[in-house]
Amino acid sequence: MEAAETVSLSWVGCMQCKFCKFTSSSQETLLKHCRLRSWKWCTLALYSYRLYFSGISSDHQQRSLGDLQSIPDMYVPCLLRLYQAKREACGRKMEDLLDTLDEQTSDILSHRKTAAMKGLPIFVRDDATTFFLQCSATEPEDRALSGVSVAILTTIEDDDAPNVLDVAVVLEGAIVLHDMPDLCTAFAYLFGLLYAMNIDYPKQMAYTFEAIQTIFFELGSVHSQRTRSLKTKLSL
Repeated sequence: MEAAETVSLSWVGCMQCKFCKFTSSSQETLLKHCRLRSWKWCTLALYSYRLYFSGISSDHQQRSLGDLQSIPDMYVPCLLRLYQAKREACGRKMEDLLDTLDEQTSDILSHRKTAAMKGLPIFVRDDATTFFLQCSATEPEDRALSGVSVAILTTIEDDDAPNVLDVAVVLEGAIVLHDMPDLCTAFAYLFGLLYAMNIDYPKQMAYTFEAIQTIFFELGSVHSQRTRSLKTKLSL
């Protein structure tokens, strides 16, 4: 999957899950497969795929699902340092994100992880307006998901007390995974699902997902200058 290509969802002919061999010509059936039966195993297979092509022994595949969730966490300190160094160049959204992080007084690690993931599309100049969604517990989810295909939805207690109640993964306008522990984990699972099911990345987040695929998960090679620049900065 290359970020430079057209990245709208496409369902042509008979679609096959990349790893578990499930096939269907129906978009609804394929998503049901993902939702009800095989999403854990598809994501686990993705990590096994990475182990195979990295030449790493797969003896520890039983714990690889947890490792998959933690891969983005490894980059949190480096990403936040980059954001701080480029906060003015990245504009108001990055400054607001980092100011909000500085104001946190509890659960700092969780807030740092969330800021690292929310700052990534800002840093690579993607548009996350319709990707990082938020609604209150009293707001119907259908309203928040109106017109949305791929997203991460955070449900908060209410606007005055923004305690997170749920983080969910959205595919084709429907919630397919609930109760994600944090935004990093939701992002990892969403990437795994898109990659394993051969679904193109959302166009407005193409560079973000290219970074996740090629830098975080080391799958394929970097194609865009934006992602190549990010990879170079992270290695310094």
